Amino acid sequence: MSEPLRFVPPRVQFVDPRTGMINREWYLFLQGVFNRIGGATGASTPDIVASLFEDAGSSETNARLFEVEQAVGQRPSVVLPEAAPELNPSYQQQTTVDNISAELSALQDRVAELVKELDSIKQGILI
Repeated sequence: MSEPLRFVPPRVQFVDPRTGMINREWYLFLQGVFNRIGGATGASTPDIVASLFEDAGSSETNARLFEVEQAVGQRPSVVLPEAAPELNPSYQQQTTVDNISAELSALQDRVAELVKELDSIKQGILI
C-alpha cells in the first residue's frame, strides 16, 4: 500500500523566492505523486525499440509501389511517329518479320525482368 499524500496548503508558494528553487513542501508532494503512480519503472528505450513492429515502414513502401504502378499504367500506349520514327507506317513496311520477332522477344524479356523487380519490391527486397 502506498503512503498517504500530504497535500500542500494553497498559501505555500511553489517556488521559494529566496533561492529560486521549488519549495520543500511541493517537492515532497510531487515526489509522493511520482512514487504513487509507479515511479520510474517504465520501459527503457532499448525495450521500446525491441518491441517495434518488424513491418515498420511497410505502409510507406506499399504507397510508393502503388505510385509506381499508377505511373506505369498512365504511360501512353501509342507513341507518336515524331517521337519514334520506327513506328511510322513507311518505316514499318521496310522492316522484316525477323526484325519484328527479335524486337518482340527483347521486349518480352524486358517485361519479365520488370515483373521480377516489381515482385521483389512488393516483398520489400530491393535489387
